[in-house]
Amino acid sequence: MRLSESSWSSSASGLLVALSSPSLLILWTYLATCAALLGWVYSKASSASGVSSKRSPLWKAGSLLSLASTWYFMLAFLRYSYVDYVNSSRTLEASTLRRLKDWLDNTRLFEQAWLRVVQGPREWWFSSEICVITTGAWTLWIRARQRQGKLRYAAAYMILGQIVAISVAAALSFLAVAEDTTDASTSPSDDSSSSSAPGKGRRPQDKRQTSAASGVLLLELVFFAAGAWAVSSPPRDLLQILTMHVFPLFLVLLPPSDAPHFTFLAMGLSIYAAALRIRNTLAVLTTLQAQETFIEALWNTFWAHPAQGSISSDHVAVSLLVSSRILLECSSSSTIRANWSGIALASLTPLLCPACTLAAWVAITHG
Repeated sequence: MRLSESSWSSSASGLLVALSSPSLLILWTYLATCAALLGWVYSKASSASGVSSKRSPLWKAGSLLSLASTWYFMLAFLRYSYVDYVNSSRTLEASTLRRLKDWLDNTRLFEQAWLRVVQGPREWWFSSEICVITTGAWTLWIRARQRQGKLRYAAAYMILGQIVAISVAAALSFLAVAEDTTDASTSPSDDSSSSSAPGKGRRPQDKRQTSAASGVLLLELVFFAAGAWAVSSPPRDLLQILTMHVFPLFLVLLPPSDAPHFTFLAMGLSIYAAALRIRNTLAVLTTLQAQETFIEALWNTFWAHPAQGSISSDHVAVSLLVSSRILLECSSSSTIRANWSGIALASLTPLLCPACTLAAWVAITHG
């Protein structure tokens, strides 16, 4: 009886500790939100792709492998941080829940992880790609599918990418339009040419529509430019970090826009991404030690820390997914130009970076 009372008392005490810790509650809420949103988006993407899609298994496998690789390192980082804190503090005699509370109350997990993956040129070489493709090419790809009416719940994919992993969200967005082709000549908004008869002036409704379209275009340019600025260097201050996360979400919440400016915008983002890749690569080369190769430097960086491993595996997964997406889309194209361009871009993705090649592909197919 005493043992039972003691056990109950210990459990009640642990529960009180858990409930009294905002940090612990935030962590559990974050993990629960990730799981719930992932399940919801996966179900919506699977439904959108259809049961008869031959390509759905590829994107489902890609999303699951991306999740496994990125979150293996993410959970390893949580364990690493916890063990490091316990070993350096005087909480060894406390209960597990008490140690968890103290750890979370005294550790800034996000800051700890983020500062690790942007601390130097080698780390930023991996991390920058996730930032650049999120604020640029992948968001533009989503906008193109929104214009065609092929992708619903775009904001859910963007939020999922930011709290789980970009590679997971990208794979699921590809799943949602698994049978997509490169034919972008038609869209729900392409009936504007018939809105006014030849020889007659525009009606007031047409003028309002034109003004609204111009407003959306202006916002797109401003939001993409803001995102490009935020990732031009490792984001360490609050303004850069907020801009990097918030503006892509603003973009996918905008009404669908017309296609004519897509070529200009996509090529600009592609060139910008390539320029950043070249600059980041040159920065890594300046850090090489005697007899150390570029590949060795990246390999050692990948495995240097769990937080770095998570975002580095995200980088690798995104590269593979983008290459696969471009190849599959070009295989269904009816033009030789798109076929050869797609093969070239998919092959060059590891070198030029997925943000560059995906944006270039959008320019070719949705201009």
